[in-house]
Amino acid sequence: MALGVVDHQLVKLRWLREHFEPLSLKGCSEEEVEPAARAYLLYILGTTIFTSKAGDKVSASYLHVLRDLTSLDTYAWGAACLAFLYRELGKASRCGTRQISGYLTLL
Repeated sequence: MALGVVDHQLVKLRWLREHFEPLSLKGCSEEEVEPAARAYLLYILGTTIFTSKAGDKVSASYLHVLRDLTSLDTYAWGAACLAFLYRELGKASRCGTRQISGYLTLL
């Protein structure tokens, strides 16, 4: 995965799409499906809730949350999204900033 990770532990969304989209998961075991599921969920997080300014990378730190796929429904995703937006609004309010990231539809 070294080619997909760039500065500050960001994963290129294009890399995720290229490496996990063509996989055929029919007849695969759970151990083979889970990494692809994590990659797909990381891609979804990076393209919807936790978008970057350029929209082409996602933080690898979200993989920690995706370790246990059975507990994803116990997380407060709405609160996490609002906290992320609040932080991004703070960054965008600085002098000289021209862009903002995050799921702006919620604003």
